[in-house]
Amino acid sequence: MKATLLDSIMSEYLDSYKGSIEAVPIDEQSVTISFPFHYSADHRIDLTVTQIEKDRFIISDLARTMAELRDGGYSIGAGTNRRIKEIADQSHVNVVQNHFVLECRKKELGDGIQSFLEAIKTIADVYLVHGRPRISAENDLISKVRKILSERKLIFRENDKLRGHIETHSVNFYVPPNGMPGLVVAILSGHNSHLVAEAWGFKSDDIRQENPQTKIGLVYDVVSGQWTDESKKIINEKLDLAVSGDSLSAFDAKLPQLGLVKP
Repeated sequence: MKATLLDSIMSEYLDSYKGSIEAVPIDEQSVTISFPFHYSADHRIDLTVTQIEKDRFIISDLARTMAELRDGGYSIGAGTNRRIKEIADQSHVNVVQNHFVLECRKKELGDGIQSFLEAIKTIADVYLVHGRPRISAENDLISKVRKILSERKLIFRENDKLRGHIETHSVNFYVPPNGMPGLVVAILSGHNSHLVAEAWGFKSDDIRQENPQTKIGLVYDVVSGQWTDESKKIINEKLDLAVSGDSLSAFDAKLPQLGLVKP
């Protein structure tokens, strides 16, 4: 690709991106910046950048992220708060009294804002995904898993919640134990697969502590996004049943092996 064409493409993209960002000064030291990224629905992600010294800045969400989670139906208890802090810490973002904050020097400000945005967006994706409309690929997987469970004559509940030791977890399907082990199944998109895999590693441990007779399964979409080998390794090691959406025959074959149905 010629440099002139590359420059032209990047220039058009950056001009469009700049036009979608809104910045409003609060006072002489602070600016609020609104980005074209969303928590859920049409709620944009807004950050505040404050100069505290000549070469030091604080980036903050002014507690908006926690408010979005509460509006989404989450009770931010000690366990949820700890997990959110673990996700934020991967981007060196701190959580202080419900505020996400990141301190950086002027030369680090660009990278700092980008890291902060990625952390906030990841938390929103992990915790608000069940409140969003399902894309067609996920809807298709839900229908196929429903058919498999029905054909196996398993009694299940859809869009249920299961209490763990620390948190209550939303799942797409729950088969209560009834003389045989129970089963929970979550359908996952391919977006931010590594962090979603890590989140479900935590969720599986938490669910097992309160539900030792229940097997934990995932079906992950490979149409809307690709799962890395590392992400797949996490869920394969942590969960009883983890298959891709294009390998649902393996999901069906695994049910007798886990003692959920008779061979």
